[in-house]
Amino acid sequence: MKLQDVKDFYPTAKQRLEKAPEEKKIVMLYAAIIIGMAVLGVGINYLLNSRISQTGGLGNMGIRTFLTTIQSVLPILQSVISLCLGLGYTSAMLRISRGQYATVNSLRLGFQRFWQLLRTTIFQTLIFAGLGILSLYAAMLVFFLTPLSGSAMELVSSLMSGGELQMETLLMDEVMQLAFLKSIAPVYVIFLLMFALLAVPLLYRYRMVSYVLIDNPAVGGLAALRRSSRMMKGNCMALFRLDLHLWWYYALSALAATVAYADTLAALLGISLRVSADVAYYLSFGVYLVAQAALYYFLSNRIEVTYALAYEQIAPKPQENSVVLGNIFQM
Repeated sequence: MKLQDVKDFYPTAKQRLEKAPEEKKIVMLYAAIIIGMAVLGVGINYLLNSRISQTGGLGNMGIRTFLTTIQSVLPILQSVISLCLGLGYTSAMLRISRGQYATVNSLRLGFQRFWQLLRTTIFQTLIFAGLGILSLYAAMLVFFLTPLSGSAMELVSSLMSGGELQMETLLMDEVMQLAFLKSIAPVYVIFLLMFALLAVPLLYRYRMVSYVLIDNPAVGGLAALRRSSRMMKGNCMALFRLDLHLWWYYALSALAATVAYADTLAALLGISLRVSADVAYYLSFGVYLVAQAALYYFLSNRIEVTYALAYEQIAPKPQENSVVLGNIFQM
């Protein structure tokens, strides 16, 4: 089926949400967990850094390793929980788009489908990583087979001595390092262009994967990717137009994310703050959390139901054993 009248999805989403009594509770709980994890993660990271700085010497090497491991695992754990909650939240908005009753229990669905979700995410990551490697290889090939590599070759030639590259000179000389990075800048540009050309169409093909996992409890990771790709065939441009129609939401999200790095941006712009660097960081982070909470509460539900309506238009009819349709324990 083809996506049609994409501009009508957003107003329709408002009507569906008006008939959903639990929609605010769902997004408030979802936002509270996501934001709570972010605050907890920053707090734990601060305590770990303080503890690590106090464990000097060879005798404390084991403790430092243990604390550093926790510091590395924590973001992974946060990402996994966020991924599961995201699928549950999407399932709640899908129910609402169908005019069905939804409660906060819907947020559990991602944990119940954890292995399907994990496999699908791993497959997607591997696919896009492969595209990244292919794009980098092609970018390097274009770079070295064209005059674009001229300045880089001249710089490398100046570092040759006795047929060997003097890496110590390059590593120790900051001016030389900047010159080298500047000379290979075309590689980054070519890589980004090629990766975008390869990855963006595929990204749109996989936009319906979450809905496929929700509607099909037994589907596998690769099967979910294939089903999403089949549904999106001929619909990518229509979904892109829907994204453009909602540009203001993505602009607000980008602005909220920028606020989190306000302290860094101020330093880059040469703006001196009257507070310490740590205080500036936590103030920026706090403002970001407030802005993110506002986006969740006022806009997130309507945006998610809008995309759920797009899925509903192109998806095959849900199966009778679909959790979204019939299982009251998933409401």
